[in-house]
Amino acid sequence: MDYHLLATCANLVLQVHRSHLERMERFLKVYRDDEGRGDVEILLTLKSTASKSCSLVLLRATDGKAFVERLVVRHGFILQGLNKIYAITNERSIMRGSLAPVEESGSSTAMADVAFTSKYLLKTLQKLQRDASRAAQDGRSTAPPRKIPVAAKVEVFPAKLQRGVVSGLAALLDAKSIPVRELDVSPAGQTHTLSVIQIDSDAFLVGVAPAELSPPVVDRVHASTDVCRAERKLSEAFERYRCDNTRSEVDDGYHPFSAAGPTPKRSGDPLIAVDCGAAPGGWTKFLAERTSCDEVYAIDPGELDESVSSLPNVQHMKMTAKEAMPKLREDLTRRNDKVGLWVSDMCVHDIPKQVDTFLMAYQKGVFQPRAGFVLTIKCNVGHASWRFDSWAKEQADRLARDVGAYDVSIMHLFSNRIGERTVVGRVK
Repeated sequence: MDYHLLATCANLVLQVHRSHLERMERFLKVYRDDEGRGDVEILLTLKSTASKSCSLVLLRATDGKAFVERLVVRHGFILQGLNKIYAITNERSIMRGSLAPVEESGSSTAMADVAFTSKYLLKTLQKLQRDASRAAQDGRSTAPPRKIPVAAKVEVFPAKLQRGVVSGLAALLDAKSIPVRELDVSPAGQTHTLSVIQIDSDAFLVGVAPAELSPPVVDRVHASTDVCRAERKLSEAFERYRCDNTRSEVDDGYHPFSAAGPTPKRSGDPLIAVDCGAAPGGWTKFLAERTSCDEVYAIDPGELDESVSSLPNVQHMKMTAKEAMPKLREDLTRRNDKVGLWVSDMCVHDIPKQVDTFLMAYQKGVFQPRAGFVLTIKCNVGHASWRFDSWAKEQADRLARDVGAYDVSIMHLFSNRIGERTVVGRVK
């Protein structure tokens, strides 16, 4: 591990759940390469950390706050993979030593290390204060610079070390009789954030960021009208596919993956969608309310949530997919119309079953040319990520071979479970 590089360049650290690390790496590389963004570089990824459930991605960003805000605004789904964001713009350094919690180790060494850490962090804050005070001083003045007040919010990774670090630093401030109005550690009203991030068994990345340059707090807890968690999968799949395949939709003038609004569709024809395995209705609701679909057939023998079944542009076919196909074809023939978008997140135990059902519908002739599809491939056996990727590719290859599927993307969405892959594309 190149400590010098990290101390010199790493100004943004993403804390992600370990199961999302690979997905986060892939997405950041796509973001950088496909969007031509040179404002971020992955310096290091740490899968195994002092936290059993969390991994770290260390970045060099031209403007860390702007980068994070741009991601959140344009790619809000990335919040599914983020636990916390640390910004380190000033006073970056590598602190060497161990910080095993005292209550876990019960050793005098741990006590000594906490004392050392407190002194190290105090020196970091005092240097920050001196530099800020000099910068604020009138260059013509010969008087000693007035101390600029610093109130630091301390953020420690892993979280189990937070209390010991904060308590030790606060105790040292008291022992040195440093006035609170000059230098304080505070969870609110802070002028700066002090980050202490364990990157190795005996190494911590330490640094400070002014409060105004700190990235936004990761907040996934908000009021939601989602019928179920699965609704986020379709929302993310649409957004990522649109980013990857904008050129294709512009070229052929047909937009099965468009967001709601005055987006052009195939002239004169309504865009009809099918949600196979719809209950309780999260995907159906997304299609009916947040896309350019005019009508949605929801196929499932189960009940739909009342907020979905009451939508005027939703028809619930309360039966299995096999039972629904003849009725769907009959209805579409009577109306002289066809399906423009097929989505399915149905729970199946056999990996090929999802594509089998789609192919059955295709053979019934219910699709219009260039129709879109979104299929969740659920790999219920094994634990290896490469194996899940391989099985999903086998199903995507079937679609290319049997229905001429094109512009196909295989995604491991942040909203997918570990063994799920989402296949999105279009048919000839």
